[in-house]
Amino acid sequence: MKRWLALAALAPFAVFAQEAPKAEPVCVRAEIVPGFESFGRPETGAPAIGKAVALTLKRVDVPPPVAGARPFKPGTFAGAYLLTVVKAGTYRVALSQGAWISVLRAAGEAPSTAHGHGPACSGIAKIVSFDLAPGVWHLDLSEAKAAGITVAVVAN
Repeated sequence: MKRWLALAALAPFAVFAQEAPKAEPVCVRAEIVPGFESFGRPETGAPAIGKAVALTLKRVDVPPPVAGARPFKPGTFAGAYLLTVVKAGTYRVALSQGAWISVLRAAGEAPSTAHGHGPACSGIAKIVSFDLAPGVWHLDLSEAKAAGITVAVVAN
């Protein structure tokens, strides 16, 4: 009888002992996303079509001089870069961490056409597609949680 009482007293804890937290996948080999083969080997310099670059964003603690549609988030990181598009088409922008992506020029902002995440073990946190015409575009990144980011832009 004492044994049953002891087991009954421990029964609620047995349920907790069996529920282990779900572990993140262990990456033994990087998964390559078609079009982003260079993502794991970023270069230095400015973003350009077809190559991955490692960038350092700047911490933002005061709102930008021009108010945007998105609420300002102090303490995040941001950066603005020029991107030259030679041929009209759909372009995918991949990031190594979550951040807001805007692609704009004088005529206005290009709306995104698709959103997604990179597969586990790819190093890609986010992929966003844009339909872009030839010309020079502003690639603005904001709301990143860390300064270091890898960016790659590829034609679809």
